[in-house]
Formats: sequence, structure tokens, C-alpha cells
Amino acid sequence: MNVVVILIAVFGLFALASFSMERRLKEIAIRKTLGAETNILLKELSKQYVIFCIIGFLIGIVPAYLLLQKWLKNFPFRIDITLLPFFLAFVSLLFLTLTIVLAKAYQVTKVDVLKYLKYE
Repeated sequence: MNVVVILIAVFGLFALASFSMERRLKEIAIRKTLGAETNILLKELSKQYVIFCIIGFLIGIVPAYLLLQKWLKNFPFRIDITLLPFFLAFVSLLFLTLTIVLAKAYQVTKVDVLKYLKYE
């Protein structure tokens, strides 16, 4: 069941990245024409998604930690929750996000710029 949820989220992220890259295609073409390197374009295109991941992590870690502590308090054999699982989840989220976004951004940076700047 968790795999299905993660798969749906990955498809949503791919659709959002595709939509965002298509909207910025003319900007990318202009930057490439002016001599921007591919790695600089990839960094700039993925920066927004990394910031969103960090903000989402910071918003979600506090309530998740407090709710887990409250929930685990009711069990007779109680364990203490550490921050390690949260940071491992954050690293895997960041890895998945960067993999998807950088793959789509790399695909967009390799398009023919003349096609998008033809009528400008």
C-alpha cells in the first residue's frame, strides 16, 4: 500500500516538473543561446524543488515527532523515537525529488533552441 502512495506522489512530482519546465522553456532557450552551461541550468531549475522539500520537512517534522511521542507513550513496552528515521526519510525524499526533477530538466536543456526562439 505504501508503494502505491509513493508511486502516485512520484507521478505527481513528475507532472509538476514537466509543467514547470514547459512554462520556462523559452527562458531556458534564451539562457542557452546566451551561453549558459547545462549544469548551471540544472542547478537553477532544481533549486526551487529543493527549497520546497526543506520547507515541507521543517513543517512536518515537529507535529510528526510530537504525535509519535504521544502515541508511543500509551504502549507498555515503550521505545524512544529518535530523529534518525525522520532524516532518513528526508534524504530519500530529496533523492527522489532530485532524480525526477534533474532527469526532466536535463531532457529540457537538450532541446533545439531554434524551435522555441524562432518567432521571437
